[in-house]
Amino acid sequence: MGDSGRESLHLLRAADDDLGVRRIVLDVSRATFADSTMLILLRTGRLVLAGPVPPRQGRVLGLAQA
Repeated sequence: MGDSGRESLHLLRAADDDLGVRRIVLDVSRATFADSTMLILLRTGRLVLAGPVPPRQGRVLGLAQA
């Protein structure tokens, strides 16, 4: 998955609702953009980030204490 956004949120929520997925592992090593969508999913405890977090996203996560 490239960038986090509303389309991604819809797909991830559908997987959670329809399939009963308990945890989603998201490789963010090549992500170039992330918005509040990623923070929303992290707050649920069901999203786990994998790979080295790019510096910009790392700063956002640090500020949000996520």
